[in-house]
Amino acid sequence: MMYRLLHVAINTATVPLDRHVIENRLSDLARDWLYYNSTNFILWTNKSTVTVSEMITDHLGTYDQLLVIAINTAEPPTGRMPSWIWEWINRPRNVWTGDVLTPALPAPAAANLFDPANPFLPPPPPSQP
Repeated sequence: MMYRLLHVAINTATVPLDRHVIENRLSDLARDWLYYNSTNFILWTNKSTVTVSEMITDHLGTYDQLLVIAINTAEPPTGRMPSWIWEWINRPRNVWTGDVLTPALPAPAAANLFDPANPFLPPPPPSQP
């Protein structure tokens, strides 16, 4: 599976989220990830939403809530977030290897890194015989 961005939202019902446990799990699941507020993460991963959900659910309570959803990169991202979040989201990345490329592009120039016409999109890996 190609690498892509997933959004993970966690809402704990009774006990505050143990960020260190979740962060360790995210490091196992993603090449790169962003924690941008008390309950939301963005992952750069090649794992399925089901795999991510299952690996995080193990660390949640019975009444805690979890949402794992792929971010649609076919449309430019928009909203009101601090610039460091946009810089992280718009970092050039290799969808085949998961490598994070540097330097980051400004948000308008890198709004759709997954467009086949984008010069930063690397060619697919060679086929194996």
